[in-house]
Order: sequence, then structure tokens, then C-alpha cells
Amino acid sequence: MKRFGIIYSFVTVLYFFLSHLACDKHPVSTPFPPPTMTPTNTPVFTYVQMTGSMFVPDPVTITASNGVIWTNMDPYGHTIQTDDGTGLCGPNQFINNPGQSVTIVFPSPATINYHCWIHSNCIFGPSPGSMGCDPTCGGPGVMAGTIVVQ
Repeated sequence: MKRFGIIYSFVTVLYFFLSHLACDKHPVSTPFPPPTMTPTNTPVFTYVQMTGSMFVPDPVTITASNGVIWTNMDPYGHTIQTDDGTGLCGPNQFINNPGQSVTIVFPSPATINYHCWIHSNCIFGPSPGSMGCDPTCGGPGVMAGTIVVQ
């Protein structure tokens, strides 16, 4: 009988202990406030292929804070050289070897003209057989493109 009393006491204590844990009278406090969802502007990318010594598609129109990914599909190198629209070379040039990609995000509205420095008058000059860099090396008839950022 003594054994039954001990077991009964143990089960009773266990029951009250477990029912106390399941009770909502003692909510668990959290050390940190719950996270809030803050919307982030993840850039959306437009893809431009360098193929057949052309930028495809061209022109490209995107919205500010988005970007362009250029991928060189040709078996030879290209560059992405900014210019002023008449071909006058700007300060930015990105080298893109076969199979490589270049990614640029444009933060604000602008019109960006660019060309391939290699496949323009920049290396070959304005006339056949001449070497050197013509300061107006871009322009019509060369591998060129335009990005309109709205």
C-alpha cells in the first residue's frame, strides 16, 4: 500500500506540473521585438548579348535602380565604352571576354550611349589601315548601343 501511495503522489505532482506548463498564465517573454518586414528594392536586370559584333537588343529602356547585364556570346573580346552619343569616349570602360558578363545598376535617370572600343574606329582609326585612337571613335557603323534610364 505504501508503494501505491508513492506512485499516486508522483503522478499527481507530475500532472499538476505538466498542466501548469500548458497554462497561458505565464507567457514566454521574447528578448527581442518581432521582426518587421521592410520592403527592399531588388534590381531588375535586362539582358544584352554581344553577338555578331552587335549589342542585342538595342536600345534598352529601364527604370532607375535597375540594371543591365551584358554577356559576350562572341568568340572574341568586346568592351563597353561610354561615350557622349557622338562617339566621344567617356571615362568608363568595361572589358568583357568571351563567355563573361558585366553587370551595372543605374541609380538615376539618364541616357547612356556606349560602344565597343575594340570594334570601332578607336583601334583602327577613321580610315582603313590606320592605327591609333580617334577621339570620336564611336558613332554610326560601329558596335554601339544606348540605354535609356527612366
